[in-house]
Amino acid sequence: MKSNKTVLTILLLTILSINSYAQDRKVSFSAGVNLPVGGFSDIYKAGPSAQIGFVFLSLPLIPLDLSVNAEYNSFGYKNSYFTDQFKTNLGATASGFTPDWMASDFSIMFGGRLKLPGLIVNPYGEAQVGVHFMNFNQRLTGQINASSSDPSNISLAGATESVSETGVGTSFGVGTEISIIPKLTIDIGVKYNYAGITYSKGYTVFRNNNSQYTSPEMKNASFITTRAGIMISF
Repeated sequence: MKSNKTVLTILLLTILSINSYAQDRKVSFSAGVNLPVGGFSDIYKAGPSAQIGFVFLSLPLIPLDLSVNAEYNSFGYKNSYFTDQFKTNLGATASGFTPDWMASDFSIMFGGRLKLPGLIVNPYGEAQVGVHFMNFNQRLTGQINASSSDPSNISLAGATESVSETGVGTSFGVGTEISIIPKLTIDIGVKYNYAGITYSKGYTVFRNNNSQYTSPEMKNASFITTRAGIMISF
C-alpha cells in the first residue's frame, strides 16, 4: 500500500510539473569560440562557435530542461601539421605548401540540463547526444608527389578532396544561467564535444622508393566550446 502511494505521488508530481510549465517555452542564442583537443588539435586550430536552442519541455520541480540545439563550429587547418611531418621525414621544407583550408561542423543535439535552483544565479550541468555533419572544403588524401631533385617542390594534383563526414556525437558541459529580467536570462557555459567522424584521411608523400612516408588516418574529433548568450522564455 505504501509503495502504491509512493508511485502515485511521483506520477502526480510529474504531471503537475509538466502541466505547470506546459505553456512556458524557451529559445536560446549563444556564440563564442571552440578549442580542438587531443589528436584533433594537432591538425585543426580554434575557430568561432554558435548555437541556437529550443527548450521544448521543462520540469521545474526537478528542475530539468529538455532541449534540441543546432550548433555550428568552424576550424582552420594547421599547415604546420603537414610541413612538420614533411621536414621530419624528408629533411626538406615544403615552402610552397600554404593552403587556407577549413572544416565546418553543423550538429543537431538533443539533451537535458539539470539546474541548481537559485533566485538569480542557477548553475547547471548538461549532457547531449546527436549527429554531426562536418564539411571539409579540402583535405589531403591519396599520394602526394615530391620532386627527387628538389623535395620541397610538391604536387597536390589529385591528392585533395572536398567531402562531408557524418557521425554520432555527444557532449557534456557546465555553466550558469543568470536572470536579468522576467523572461530574459543570460547563459554562460563551457562544453566538451565529441564527434565520431574521420577528420584526416591517410595519405602518402612519395619522393622515391627510398624516400617516402605515410600519414595515418585520424578519427573521432574532440573539442571544447565556450559560449555566452541569452535565453528568452515565452
